[in-house]
Amino acid sequence: MTVLNYALPYSIGTKYRVVQGYLGLFSHIHVATTDFEMPIGTPVCAAKSGTIHSYKDDSNEGSPFPGFVDKANFIMIQHDDGSFGC
Repeated sequence: MTVLNYALPYSIGTKYRVVQGYLGLFSHIHVATTDFEMPIGTPVCAAKSGTIHSYKDDSNEGSPFPGFVDKANFIMIQHDDGSFGC
């Protein structure tokens, strides 16, 4: 069994509300991911050490509808154990 041991993606001592969790009914159908409600400009921390594999940071569009999937900004990190986090 593999244990991934991810940390929360924000600074220790801060708290943010989870707005959608694993296998959510909104936009996470068949996806293991968590959405946090954070103000614009909140620093986001890597949940596990590694190297940036790829990223997209040029979009200001978003929506829960499938036509917007390719417009999402992201950072994908390859972790030291070979797993990926996005």
